[in-house]
Amino acid sequence: MTFSVLRLWLLGLAVAACREPPRPPPTLSRTPPSEADITGAALAAIATAPWDADPTGWGTLCTPESPCDTLIVEPRIVLLPAQAPAFFVPASRDRAATLTPGMLALARVPGRRSVLGSWGQCSARRDAPRWSKARVACIALGVAGYDMARPDAMTFALLVATPARRLSWPRVRVTRPRESWRGRLLSNASE
Repeated sequence: MTFSVLRLWLLGLAVAACREPPRPPPTLSRTPPSEADITGAALAAIATAPWDADPTGWGTLCTPESPCDTLIVEPRIVLLPAQAPAFFVPASRDRAATLTPGMLALARVPGRRSVLGSWGQCSARRDAPRWSKARVACIALGVAGYDMARPDAMTFALLVATPARRLSWPRVRVTRPRESWRGRLLSNASE
C-alpha cells in the first residue's frame, strides 16, 4: 500500500513540474497621479465646496449668520478607500501629498483667507463655547479611491467643520480637461 501512495505522490510531482511557470502579474497600464496633480486637484476641490452657495440643494457650509472668513487646511492630503469614511483622522492615514503655504495661496475661494493648520487642533475647537462665533472652517482632504485616480481625474473626500454646519462630508470629483482643474460637487452630507 505504501508503494502505491509513493507512486501517486511522484506522479503528482511530475505533473506539477510539467506545468507552465506562473505568469508575472500584469503591469498597470495607467499612470498614477503625481503629488503635483494631487495638490492641484485638491485646491480645486476646496474651491468647489459649497461655501456660500449650493445649487445642488445639500446646503452651504457657511451662512451669513455663521460666516467662514478663514479656511484652516490640514497640509496632509491622505489616501482613502473608494468608499471613503465620513470621518477620518489625517494623521492616522497614509499621505498622498502635502500642501505648502505657496500652493495654498493658489486656492481661490472668494472672500476667504486660506492657511495651513492641524485638523486635530482646529476641529478640537468645536466644543469650545466661542465656536459659534469663530468664523473659521477646518478642512481635511483625502483622495477617495487612489487606485482609480488618474493624473487628469480624481475624487476627493473633504472633512469640514464649520460653526454653521458642525461636521460635513463633501465629496468632489475633480477633472482637468485642459490646463486647469474643474470640480463638481457629488454630495454634501452633514451631522
